[in-house]
Amino acid sequence: MFNAIAVPLIVIFSFSFALLLNRQIKGLAFFRSFFILPLVIPVASVILVWNIMFNEYGVVNGILSNFNLQPVDWLRSDWSMAVLIILYLWKNCGYNMILFAAGLNSIPKEYYESARIDGAGWYTCLSKITIPFLIPTGFFVVMISVINSFKIFREAYLLAGSYPSLRIYMLQHFMNNNFFNLSYQRLTTAAFIMSVGIALLVLVLFKIEARFGRNI
Repeated sequence: MFNAIAVPLIVIFSFSFALLLNRQIKGLAFFRSFFILPLVIPVASVILVWNIMFNEYGVVNGILSNFNLQPVDWLRSDWSMAVLIILYLWKNCGYNMILFAAGLNSIPKEYYESARIDGAGWYTCLSKITIPFLIPTGFFVVMISVINSFKIFREAYLLAGSYPSLRIYMLQHFMNNNFFNLSYQRLTTAAFIMSVGIALLVLVLFKIEARFGRNI
């Protein structure tokens, strides 16, 4: 469930933010730094910040109490999925933005100039020039995003422990718990399922990239 929600979101957000930054609008330096910052911050520091914000007596619940709202157990309730997705987006969006920005800068400007001379608008340039040329970059971004979505177990484990809310209980939790319980048959089965699933997903992505990227 986490992968199905988080991966499309991060691809859409990082692509949109890269388009925004590519327009060179003034005042976006802070916006750029906000997403690049997680690339240089250790994971332990990120988890510490998230705990300060979302624990039972954290900043977010403090804000809610100021409005006479009931505090939420963000890491042990149904909201835990949203908290983890936000963490995943913030932590990985900056790298994807850099990849998309590099892809945007590699598109010859003459194509856009010719299209505008012919009367093409912003949407036409996006759909006929930008997106087709960014298919290889987008494929790589999706691959990296899928890999990072499986690596988010580290953050989920540090935030909520071995037995978190079922909303963020991942296959890696199952594998980790069975390792400590010496249930190696279950561990091996789970590892095999994960390996096959990732391999099939990568194969599907390669097929999609080959189909839509052949005409570029």
